[in-house]
Amino acid sequence: REALLADVNRQRFAIDLRGHKPLHFGAVAALVVAPLSLVFFNFVENLSVPAKLLFDLVVGGPVLNVGFVAALGLLRGQSLESIVATVSSVDQFWVALVLASNKVWLPAKVFMYGFLPARYWGLWCAVVSFVWGIILAVIVV
Repeated sequence: REALLADVNRQRFAIDLRGHKPLHFGAVAALVVAPLSLVFFNFVENLSVPAKLLFDLVVGGPVLNVGFVAALGLLRGQSLESIVATVSSVDQFWVALVLASNKVWLPAKVFMYGFLPARYWGLWCAVVSFVWGIILAVIVV
C-alpha cells in the first residue's frame, strides 16, 4: 500500500510539472549542473588551456550531460531503469546529445579558458547554459 501511494504521489508530481520545460531545465541547471561545474572548474584551473579543453571534452562534458539527463528524468518522474536506458543509448545520447552539446560548449570553453579570468567562468557558463537550456527546451519533446 505504501509503495502504491509513493507511486501515485510520484506520478502526481510528474504530472504537475509537465508542460514546464523551461522550469525543468532551469532547475536542473541551477541545482545540478552549476555545482558540478564549480567543482570541475576548481580542478582544472591550474591546467594549460589545451589540457583544460581535452579534460573538459573527455570527462567534464560527458559527466555533466549524464547528470543533466538523469536529474531531468528524475524531476519528470521517470524510473531509474528508463534513465539508465537513456544514458546508455549510443545513438540518441552519446552521439546526438554529446555532439550537439559540443557544438555549443566547445567554442564557449575555448573562449572561456583562453580569454576569461577564472573568477568569471561561472558567470560565463551560466549565460551559455541559459542559451543552451532554451535551445534544448525548444527541441526536446
